[in-house]
Amino acid sequence: MNKLGIDIGYSTFKYVYLDSNNNLIECNYIFHKGNINKYYNDLIEKIKIINKEKSIIIGITGSLSSRINLNKEYHINNSISLIEGALFKNENIKTIIELGAQETKYITDIENKNMKFFMNTSCAAGTGSFLEEQASRLCIDIKDISSYIEKATEIPRIAGRCSVFSKTDMIHHMQDGVKVENILQGLCYALVRNYKSNVLQKNNLNKPIMLSGGVINNKGVVKALKDILKLEEEDIIIEENFELLTCFGACKIAEEKGLIIDINKLNSSDKLIIEKSKSAIYNKLDKFGVNDSVDKHNCINNNEKEGYLGVDIGSTSINFVVIDEDNNVIDYIYTKTNGRPKEVVAEYFNILRERLGQDFKFKGIGTTGSGREYIGKLINADLIVNEITAQAEGAVNVCSDVDTIFEIGGQDSKYICIENKLVKDFEMNKICAAGTGAFIEEQIKKLGISLEEFGNIALKGDSPCNLGDRCTVFIEGNIGKTIGEGEKIENISAGLAYSIVKNYLNRVVGNRPIGNKIFLQGGIAHNQAIVNSFRSLLNKEIIVPEFFSVTGALGTAILTKENLTNKEQDKKQNGNNNYLNEGEKYFLDGYINNKDSNKKTIGIPRVLFLNKMFPMFNEIFKKLGYNVLLSDATNEDIIALSQEHSFEETCFPVKLINGHVAWLLERKVDYIFLPHLYTMKHAGSNIREDYACVYMQTSPKTIESVFNLEEKNIKLISPVLSFNFGKQYMIKTLLNIGKDLGKNKIETAAAVMSGMKKFMEYEKNLESLGTEILKKIDKDEKVFVMISRVYNIVDPALNMGIENELIKRGYKVLHLTHLEASEMNIGEEYSNMYWPFGQHIIMGAKIIKKHENLYPIYITNHGCGPDTILTHYFKKEMDSKPYLHIEVDEHSSKVGVITRVEAFINSLKNCESAQILKKEVEGFEEINEDKKLNNSKNIKAEIESENEIIIPYMYPYSNILQAFLERKNKKVSILEMVDENIIEIGKQFSRGKEYFSLTGLISEVINKIKDNDKEYTLYLPTDEGSETFGQYGKLIQYKALEFGKKLNLEAPFIEDYLGNKDFGMEFFKALVIGDLINGLDKNKKEMHLNNLIKAIKDYDVSDSYFGEKLRSLNNDIYKEKDRKKLLIIGEALVINKDYLNNNLIKRLKKNYDVVKQPLAEELYMLYRDFSNKRNKTNKHYLKLLDEAKTIIKKVNLIFGEESPFNEDLDSFNEILKDKLPQYAGGSGRYRFAKLLTAENIDGIIVVSSMYENTATILKILREKYKENIKIPILDLYFDSNINKNNEELIETFTTYL
Repeated sequence: MNKLGIDIGYSTFKYVYLDSNNNLIECNYIFHKGNINKYYNDLIEKIKIINKEKSIIIGITGSLSSRINLNKEYHINNSISLIEGALFKNENIKTIIELGAQETKYITDIENKNMKFFMNTSCAAGTGSFLEEQASRLCIDIKDISSYIEKATEIPRIAGRCSVFSKTDMIHHMQDGVKVENILQGLCYALVRNYKSNVLQKNNLNKPIMLSGGVINNKGVVKALKDILKLEEEDIIIEENFELLTCFGACKIAEEKGLIIDINKLNSSDKLIIEKSKSAIYNKLDKFGVNDSVDKHNCINNNEKEGYLGVDIGSTSINFVVIDEDNNVIDYIYTKTNGRPKEVVAEYFNILRERLGQDFKFKGIGTTGSGREYIGKLINADLIVNEITAQAEGAVNVCSDVDTIFEIGGQDSKYICIENKLVKDFEMNKICAAGTGAFIEEQIKKLGISLEEFGNIALKGDSPCNLGDRCTVFIEGNIGKTIGEGEKIENISAGLAYSIVKNYLNRVVGNRPIGNKIFLQGGIAHNQAIVNSFRSLLNKEIIVPEFFSVTGALGTAILTKENLTNKEQDKKQNGNNNYLNEGEKYFLDGYINNKDSNKKTIGIPRVLFLNKMFPMFNEIFKKLGYNVLLSDATNEDIIALSQEHSFEETCFPVKLINGHVAWLLERKVDYIFLPHLYTMKHAGSNIREDYACVYMQTSPKTIESVFNLEEKNIKLISPVLSFNFGKQYMIKTLLNIGKDLGKNKIETAAAVMSGMKKFMEYEKNLESLGTEILKKIDKDEKVFVMISRVYNIVDPALNMGIENELIKRGYKVLHLTHLEASEMNIGEEYSNMYWPFGQHIIMGAKIIKKHENLYPIYITNHGCGPDTILTHYFKKEMDSKPYLHIEVDEHSSKVGVITRVEAFINSLKNCESAQILKKEVEGFEEINEDKKLNNSKNIKAEIESENEIIIPYMYPYSNILQAFLERKNKKVSILEMVDENIIEIGKQFSRGKEYFSLTGLISEVINKIKDNDKEYTLYLPTDEGSETFGQYGKLIQYKALEFGKKLNLEAPFIEDYLGNKDFGMEFFKALVIGDLINGLDKNKKEMHLNNLIKAIKDYDVSDSYFGEKLRSLNNDIYKEKDRKKLLIIGEALVINKDYLNNNLIKRLKKNYDVVKQPLAEELYMLYRDFSNKRNKTNKHYLKLLDEAKTIIKKVNLIFGEESPFNEDLDSFNEILKDKLPQYAGGSGRYRFAKLLTAENIDGIIVVSSMYENTATILKILREKYKENIKIPILDLYFDSNINKNNEELIETFTTYL
């Protein structure tokens, strides 16, 4: 019998038609552009004609296969189809690498039953979509890339994480004259590096490897795969029709399952109609206006013979505007860059001359845009100006009272606030390309509509889709999902317009002020759907001004005229910055470059806190008789090494550790010195705990996992530094370094004392530098302060050359360390700011805000958990004082950074001095007066407020907490569950990559308080750190204030519950019962929970009640036979809040026994760690811990294998003894131990918020022990955009258990 296998993906419609002997009769590979039914109908009609038998075997797969109305059994999982298709072609393969348009996969261990599956999660950068988008910027069809690459001679470094970063690198290379073929080669290598880091990771490459996916057509990608993965020709298999492997697999599976259908029952007109809720969250767009862009480019024809020219050289367009003396536009040109800025400028400059007449004289020429410096030099421009200033000037020329500018370009988006015709504030897109014009063009291509058609089609949508707003790949995936649901192109187009605008408003504008006269500028304003989306979302009038598409060039022409007329350049400040060189001199004081060949060498990577503490350790090791080799300051070679050895999406500073260590290993050092930094005490800190970030706590463990140092016979020296443990502990730790190196106590003590003295001298010298500069500041002088962690300030790759740019312009630059901020008390408002660097940054902000002459440059890192919190606090502290925020990643181009720096300097010139509060630097230790948010009582568990108390939804635990609070006669409400509509509230407050758990909680709280004037108290327990959770309550309180609502906060420490008289052992027993209730059927859950709540309110959670309850619960547990058992581990909020895990656990329970990590067990581990750290002599607390352990033993005794608790809780500490002895934050130690000790489980699913640092660290750490972990593991990450890849991963994972 003949067989038909069909694969319908986001972009393509593919099929194979085989005879009964598996010979290929016909196949095809089509870009469907949303016309799935058409291609399916055509195929079915053809098959009906050519198939000679009455019946046919059929299987259908792919992300949009649901579009076809066949019974469920005919729909086959895509990854399973890929595996079976690969085996159908070649039975000897062991691994599959698939690089598709939206999905990338790595499947290995195919030869045995324990297959491993990995897919891209959040980022499009390792996919064909990424490559296509970048190639389109160069005006090159993706099919032609291979022919270009054959001529490539070099591989320039291009960032692969995000489209925005790739674009800035590409511009940088084009301006440096790098050939297009080399840039394309660099893109292919960026794609493969991203694939290696995020998908392949540290997994073994079992050979032979079959390559699959449309991207494999690209010879540059295949070359990069061979090079980066170190593969030989014989290691890879590229089959004929490799793009159709899933179709062959669908045929094979359909035949094995007997999926036969009468061919006449394949009704070509059938399609699946998905019933969707009609409660759309967006308005129809057609009612908000039409033709706003019409008749907006009218030039004055006055036969002028001279004028001024402004040229805006952007990444996707180049614009020319010529004005006369009265700023009237004589002529303009808007054209595409086409990846050839130099040639396009030359070509259209000549066209412009012809139009104006050869005798026309340009009195002045100015340039702006990302290519302004490059083109400006080529055409000998009189003025080179940043885009922010140029766009503002152009807008003010059109209308003098404009106060807000939204400018969306091809790759950059800008927000500009104008006051009195001058720039007061601005922002540009940082990470995401999804709020830019190029993204629209890329998406509508896949829908088969043109840019000219898009706006009108979107206006016809009667129910715009919610496509999300975070990242290219998410929105693209959601577009595919809506196509699969049969949604109309009109509604998808309208939803896309809303997504672009929401991304811009949430990511660029944030909560900055939006005025009353708002201009929308840039070529995107041609699109009426975008204009109307702004009007719908903001409920404000949006003006499309004259010459909206070329306002940057218009402003440049005006500024050029004014510059030449005034003949007065800005006076440069006397920026004598020799003191910065002094800082480097102090840092390296005592460092010996020449190494003694008779001594062993200790390599110290120039990373993280070692950028500050190196002087101490250099002195110690030198005194102990060793050579010390400090890695170079970060350079291109070290960045390349970090990319080669990184396999998880950490922040860039953590990735750089791998590069610096690899650099040292290449130089054959004998030791690597990299301490665990556990706690770090600041002199002025009164915080309960002072933790280093989770990456600093575990960096030695991660490099052990990456480099296998023991196998290389290199010793890792990694003491645990914990300044909070006291002076005695620190001295003992440092003395142990000498002991481990075979040195005696006396010589080690002398070396340690010398090192500590050296470090104190270094710190004192740095602070004295700052004091000297502050004393010498002139009355009107502006001084910039680099605010961040020390490594972001001093590392040349992390500071993006900002300091040098400022110095070049004649400004003085200070570092945060120069301000003595660490000596001051941060105040009661931040009483649980457990990150010392956070205390330092906030205190620095307080000092700068009060000083008339100081202005901060605030640097953060993409993917840093603490930064997602601190950016909010920093903004609050700065209030109305201007500051520049730069988010840094591994992109190499500084074009966008220079734009921001120039624009920031210009905006400061426009600031009224009255906005600045004080100039005196003395007396800042008293800065604690801001009590607006100081309504929290962190330590007291007892609620003193009479307000209604609100607690987040987390069934059944929120109900248990409610009962404990209500029995003290408090009015308590559980917040409404988050859904698709409510989550939009939280997204409005996002400033970057906040964890989804935080976005969800903000949404819950603001949704409750937004529509009434009642004053509420949020009851949200906190912890001592050092993940982000302990900051959630304070941050939500601050967000409520932004929303105009006063919210009180009760945030007792979770660590204190066990010893608290109002909670204590009763509460612990109730949580244990709650954990057991989680395992019941829905109707039994309510009965048992209601019974427990009654017992709590009656003060009757006694030991006898507990015993009876256990027996009752055990009787009600029903387990179906022969069901696989899955253990869910991860971030507690994501596990226990259905929306945060996209209802994953609910759906899994239909077919599997699902065991969630018990909350009581997680808290037991937290209490145990707390007792080891702080309460060794607190016998009462230790006795309570023993009682808690006894309680869990009772559960295990009654429930046996059905108990969700570990049989031996002490096994947690035992197994972590050498694997993760110290770690504070995110219940990381518990999660790791639970995974490592799991038994009687068929599979483990690890869930967390996207970018959660703890999840990333634990995944890296478990790599070292993967041979000992026999249970299959699947990692899933969640954020506010539904990731369809998760669904496929789950189905594939559970199929092969």
